Amino acid sequence: MTEGFDDIKDALMNHIGGSMGPLYGMICRGLVNGSKDHEEIDAKVVDDMMQQAVESIEFVTDARPGDKTLIDTLDPAADAMHEAVAAGDDLPTALDKMVAAAKKGMNHTKDLQSKIGRSIRQGKKSIGKLDAGAVSCEIFLEAMAEEMKNLNK
Repeated sequence: MTEGFDDIKDALMNHIGGSMGPLYGMICRGLVNGSKDHEEIDAKVVDDMMQQAVESIEFVTDARPGDKTLIDTLDPAADAMHEAVAAGDDLPTALDKMVAAAKKGMNHTKDLQSKIGRSIRQGKKSIGKLDAGAVSCEIFLEAMAEEMKNLNK
């Protein structure tokens, strides 16, 4: 799995312009760092992967929760995974909690005013709309979770 995320990271960082390619590349870098040296993916490994993904994003951006960015999806998803692991949940249950938190975080961006990135130019007009990065991050995390559950059947 680590090799796959590493290949995705390289493709995103080298072939997608704008800010999203590098940002998703950094998320994948964190997923790689959290999963390397593990032959099997369990809830603890995914927790490490998600914590590393958040750290990787925080390394390259000043965005924090509440800024109406993909961080508003990624950060609560990582927190939910961490809490699920601490509670002793199995991988499918932990992944479901992670995705639920990602959706909640994504939906919360509708109530926020953009504080960083391109959408900051919209000012108060950004309130009432979902953040595109938060939406794409939720889709990414949900797809990743579904594939991880399928691999562990």
